Amino acid sequence: MADWYDEYVTLEEVDTIMNLPHEEFEEYMFEMIEFYRENPVEAVYDLLGLGLTEYQKVMLVESWNSKNIYWCTSRGAGKSFMMAIFAALKMLLYPNEAILMFGPSYRQSLMLYDKIMSEVYNKSFSFKHEVEKLSRGSMGAEIKLRNLSGAKFLPIGDGASIRGERTTFIFLDEDAQQDKTLIDRVILPMAVSNLNYDPDNPEEGFQPTIVRATSAYFQFNHSYKTFQVHLHRMAFDEDYYCAVVPYTIPLEAKLYNEKFVATQKRDMSNDDFEMEMGCKWITGNENAFIGAKLWDDHIKYDDTLEPMFRGDPNREYVLFADIARSEGGDNASLKIAEIRGHRLAIVREKALNGHKYQLIRDEIRRFLVNFNVKIIWMDKLGGGEAVADLLDEDWMDYETGIKYPPILPEDSGRADGIKMIHFVVADNALNHRMGHLAKKHIEKGHFIFPTLFDRHPEKEVEMAYLDLIMVKKEVTNIQAMPAGNFHKFLPTKGSKLRKDRWTTFCYASLYIEEELIHKDDDELIIEVF
Repeated sequence: MADWYDEYVTLEEVDTIMNLPHEEFEEYMFEMIEFYRENPVEAVYDLLGLGLTEYQKVMLVESWNSKNIYWCTSRGAGKSFMMAIFAALKMLLYPNEAILMFGPSYRQSLMLYDKIMSEVYNKSFSFKHEVEKLSRGSMGAEIKLRNLSGAKFLPIGDGASIRGERTTFIFLDEDAQQDKTLIDRVILPMAVSNLNYDPDNPEEGFQPTIVRATSAYFQFNHSYKTFQVHLHRMAFDEDYYCAVVPYTIPLEAKLYNEKFVATQKRDMSNDDFEMEMGCKWITGNENAFIGAKLWDDHIKYDDTLEPMFRGDPNREYVLFADIARSEGGDNASLKIAEIRGHRLAIVREKALNGHKYQLIRDEIRRFLVNFNVKIIWMDKLGGGEAVADLLDEDWMDYETGIKYPPILPEDSGRADGIKMIHFVVADNALNHRMGHLAKKHIEKGHFIFPTLFDRHPEKEVEMAYLDLIMVKKEVTNIQAMPAGNFHKFLPTKGSKLRKDRWTTFCYASLYIEEELIHKDDDELIIEVF
């Protein structure tokens, strides 16, 4: 009997096959399954009804029999799609596969479940026919097949709720963003037991399969070492495979077009583009994170602009406040920015070092009187909350005798004041994000400053210029220090500078990103297969 795949199978032959005696039919099915196990690309076409680009075919074939797999891909290159079809084929072609799929958060784990459902289950009769159980809830999602293979999509949390799981196959999506401690102590130990242990062959080898998929990140990240190990080992160890897919490869495959690349380059910082699109792992630890040359090359200077003491009533302004954690502390400043489209013009900076909270409250109130402030962005921890409590009451301007209503948080349920305080609760992840947004929006020319002078005939104006010059000094003397998966931003050694102006500059950068640039990344990333 010739191999079933030697020639195109007609409808008549299908009928013949379906009417074979039981033993012959069973033998035929074994042949077919063995063929698909040896030829996963054909299985994608025939069993899943999907097509692959040439680079995806290579990724699948080279990964199919490897045990340690690492995919470093550009944004939108089909990483989630490849994980979905890889997991689906393994479940379909091998019994008793216990697959666990993890994202850095449960929401991202569920995205992998949804990818299998949308790209495989809803399109493949073969896969859907074999599915016995589907579940998706707040504590996990699961796909179970008739052959006892299945995949679970779990919330990692602190690891306590998923201890005791056992697996033969692990997928780690966005590996660079995963918590290495949880990977080492909770996830990898799930694969130490041989679920297919045969007492008649106790010495038969067992090794779980681990697929790590990620965009490139900073070299201090734990995943960079794993990446280097896979690159080195794949040269002489067939159990290791590493694929690097920069944006040029899916661009050539017509997976996305030049417009998509141009949009990403426009919207990302240079570092982010190199990492997320170019698959380059960068040091990200220059002596000065934002050098003076980068500032001078990209900050927009407006010769018609001077530091402002009173705003244009026809324009809108934003106030950014960093308050010292202890009253009378040396780190406090206010920054006033005029909204100009998707840019911010920094029109005033005022240091408030050593001031009592009540005096800081009064300074904020005067800015609100003199500028058409749309919203206040303020740190919530420590002094920020204390000053917000002081703003939460009527205030009398003793120069004019005018009484002003309370200033309230934007989510306040009260109706007796003006809701305009937006609290920033910064943790390590948000501080990292804001620092890199500061660099990005400088590079994109989204900040406007008055031309900076250190002399002016009016002393008060000269002091206001010096405050703006100090913004430049602080921003260009910040060092990015590795701290776990993130950067911690500190003044460079020996600079004797503080961080309050840097902090409000970061708030302004986050405001540009979230409030002024109306962009949803999901609308820009369209996977076409």
